[in-house]
Amino acid sequence: MILVVAACGGSTDNGLGGFQGVGSEGLISVVDGRAAFAARDALALDGTAADAAVAAAMVLAVVDPAAAGLGGGGACLVHDSFNEETQLLDFLPATPGGGAGRGTAMVPGSVRGLFMLSHKYGRLEWWQLIGPAARLARFGSLVDGGLTGDLVAEAERLRGDRSARAVFFDKGTPLATGSDISQLELSATIGRLARNGAGDFYVGAVAGALSRGAEAIGMTLQRR
Repeated sequence: MILVVAACGGSTDNGLGGFQGVGSEGLISVVDGRAAFAARDALALDGTAADAAVAAAMVLAVVDPAAAGLGGGGACLVHDSFNEETQLLDFLPATPGGGAGRGTAMVPGSVRGLFMLSHKYGRLEWWQLIGPAARLARFGSLVDGGLTGDLVAEAERLRGDRSARAVFFDKGTPLATGSDISQLELSATIGRLARNGAGDFYVGAVAGALSRGAEAIGMTLQRR
């Protein structure tokens, strides 16, 4: 997943398949239109490109969880055109203590990285940026072809997880393109992060739920 945002409008939209916008406020290029709209709204609130990227990434965590879920990580290049400086934020998943071992789960880096991007380079409040993703997860969105393909490819594994089966399957069959999907647990998680900050994902209630989930599949995930 590659997301590009430049803050400096007109726009073009092809529905669920992607969005590109350009104008006096900035340019956005995202694979999913819903994520791009969240980024556009952040720019419209006088947010920076970093704000727009965080807003888009959180929506992608809802609509494209296989590529951009909260359980993953990534890296971000931030260019300051005024000072001609480019910084790399590396928030790839890490093993607690730096040592990988059998049965040790990687600690997700996405939430920490997005929070740092917002804190260092943004102007808007953290809750403003991730609120749209929480609402989208709660009130539902349409399943696109990419998500359907991911569900079909991993259908056998996902059927073994009761929570995944309840969200992503209909009568034992992966959700079809165009189906409506609501993710109430994900919405509640993002809502907690909006209220309590990113730390809740690593040392708070969300961290506890992640640790218990890892234990349920025979893995160890330490709080950080």
